[in-house]
Amino acid sequence: MKGKKRKQSKPKQCGPCNMCCTVLKIDDNELKKEADTPCKHLSPEEGCSIYADRPETCRSWLCAWLAIPGLPNTLRPDKCGFVIRPSDSPFDYTLTASKNHTQVLTSTAALEFIATCIRSNFVISVNVPTKPGHENAKTMLTGFVREEDLRSEQSLRIKVLSAMVSGANANTDLIVKIS
Repeated sequence: MKGKKRKQSKPKQCGPCNMCCTVLKIDDNELKKEADTPCKHLSPEEGCSIYADRPETCRSWLCAWLAIPGLPNTLRPDKCGFVIRPSDSPFDYTLTASKNHTQVLTSTAALEFIATCIRSNFVISVNVPTKPGHENAKTMLTGFVREEDLRSEQSLRIKVLSAMVSGANANTDLIVKIS
């Protein structure tokens, strides 16, 4: 008896998602843009207007939703409201929301991803807005969230909110306009 053939899944594609073109800060020789600001090449009708000739920084960046095969379509950034940013280190991720940070970063989708990372001993952080005119604070959840906080969505939500409040009160650098 022959084994069943595994269905080949197609590689994920950005589709209409372009959240990385807005939430990420890029300070590169080829392209400069502030975080939480749409790229000057982002067109509402067509997405990236220079896609074929986009800078290497954009070409080489891959959000974790695209890079991790097992992540569901519900975690595509434009559907869940946050980008999962991989670090240079393996198993180190930061969630960055496009807006409504508190609501998005404590949503069921975000909390499930955070819980999975904590249980898997991955490093997980959230980017939290601070004072107007200042950089966001990267607030680490690993070590702050404990196993008992994972017992219910509500207790995890409270713990993440607590970390976010702490991050929001952090002293961060003034935003220096990129020219």
